[in-house]
Amino acid sequence: MPTSTKVIVGAVASLLLLGAVAWGWNHWSMGTAIDALEANNPTDAQIEVIAGLLADQSGKYRGRAEEKLRQVGARAVPALTNLSKNGDGEVRLTAAKLAAEIDPEGDGFAGLESVFGDPDVRLRRGAADILYYFIKAGELSDYPRPYELLLGAVDDPDPAVRERVVIGLGHLHTKEVKEALQKLAEDENRDVARAATQRLERRDSSGEHRGAARGRGAR
Repeated sequence: MPTSTKVIVGAVASLLLLGAVAWGWNHWSMGTAIDALEANNPTDAQIEVIAGLLADQSGKYRGRAEEKLRQVGARAVPALTNLSKNGDGEVRLTAAKLAAEIDPEGDGFAGLESVFGDPDVRLRRGAADILYYFIKAGELSDYPRPYELLLGAVDDPDPAVRERVVIGLGHLHTKEVKEALQKLAEDENRDVARAATQRLERRDSSGEHRGAARGRGAR
């Protein structure tokens, strides 16, 4: 057999071997994932596997994984927090949002806090959007952490993040929020400054104190 032919055959054999190994690994890992999804009381290791399914690009298992993690409850938060810190892009935001929804009184917001400190501006914008959604939908508006995280992002270097902060904070009437909006009304970015000014004017004209009156609102 000519040398060139041997090289080609060897390369093909190597590719086939790698493909077989990859197939075996994927088959094994997916079998493990399905076992975890079907477990009545999944172990911590299985919860990690289930959380990893949030990255399923096909979407075939993502919905089941999210439902299972909600059923598991607070035990799922460490795995979700870990994913929100070490995952990729949108998966980090998905994990952080889910953790906050599952355990808003405990450590559920640790993931969003981590994302807010990320150098990737797209993730910080996404985190601000999630917090605004929580506040607007009223789902977690009685908990202080969404407001605290937004207040902590007042000085974010990205104007789009600061503008999202204005929109989120505009739904709460407290002294701290008013001071933050007054600061943002003098922002160097015109869009941020205009948004903050409009929120302040709306507050003054409405006379509402809805946020301050809530039992567990931001303090």
